[in-house]
Amino acid sequence: MILQAKNIYKSFGNLKVLKGVNLELDNGSVLSIVGKSGSGKSTLLHILGTLDSFDSGELKIDNVDIRKLKKNKLADFRNKKIGFIFQFHHLLDEFNALENVMIPALIGNKPVKEAKEYGIHLLDILGLQDRMDHKPNQLSGGEQQRVAVARALINKPDLILADEPTGNLDSESSIELHNLLFELRDKFSLSFIIVTHNIELAQMSDRFLTMKDGILV
Repeated sequence: MILQAKNIYKSFGNLKVLKGVNLELDNGSVLSIVGKSGSGKSTLLHILGTLDSFDSGELKIDNVDIRKLKKNKLADFRNKKIGFIFQFHHLLDEFNALENVMIPALIGNKPVKEAKEYGIHLLDILGLQDRMDHKPNQLSGGEQQRVAVARALINKPDLILADEPTGNLDSESSIELHNLLFELRDKFSLSFIIVTHNIELAQMSDRFLTMKDGILV
């Protein structure tokens, strides 16, 4: 079991966003969460990724109780254990594709040579071997998203969290990314949680849940 969330509550002021969410994720499985805007999907994903705190409940990732980790330890744990793919790629314009991929590894104090070699390896796997020196504004939307995927993989995480990963892609690029995520799951023995409006992607998953009014149904 890579992740266990029990009775997670989260409010913003008087607004109750999560109302007792329970979730378990097996190692090597792909789970999609669908639901209308405002249902709490992204808030839940940010909590599961330790990017946001929760009011009450329990969250364990790889059997580590997240609430017991202090700020610096939590940041280090997140950097090593979890990779993130967002709808908006958040690539840094001043760096090329390879440099963008390397950033999380360098933050984690990996040697530059090691980060570069593995970044090149990942971009090669993702079909971007000829685009490594290109900056984000020289890449298509699909290519930018694949760079973001490589960046999520650079620290060899166990868990990938994806927030609307195909939200800004055309239908052809979306299909390519769908297939790519499952190929990566098999190649690297990854676990995925994907928040999406894309029912086709959700139905490809090992299972999918619907978030409604702050709970999973």
